[in-house]
Amino acid sequence: MADPTYTPLEELAAPWVGAEALGLSLVDPLTPKRAYVAIDIAVDYSGASDEGVTLPLEQLTVGPSARSFRRHVYRRQVPNIITTTPVQGGRHIVTLTQVGGDKLFGKLIIEVEGEPLE
Repeated sequence: MADPTYTPLEELAAPWVGAEALGLSLVDPLTPKRAYVAIDIAVDYSGASDEGVTLPLEQLTVGPSARSFRRHVYRRQVPNIITTTPVQGGRHIVTLTQVGGDKLFGKLIIEVEGEPLE
């Protein structure tokens, strides 16, 4: 039975679906970020619903060139810390997305020291 507090439209397409509700932050923000050095990122799920997130979760890292693209899928357990290792300098965007369910996501922009590859 439908929840009477929601309209039929909200039942079909809830306003929180696809929301940026996962918090990503650097574990050690003071350490310089360099190419080929792992960067630990803490994940905060407090913005998700009371039931939490559902697996799978997909981590994408996108940098200045196609060579820096990385993808990892978490299928067995929800991570509290994710890691990325950039292969070049420049701006990198790390996202963690809930593939199913509410499709919640979080993103973090990291400036890596050094020059981008050509």
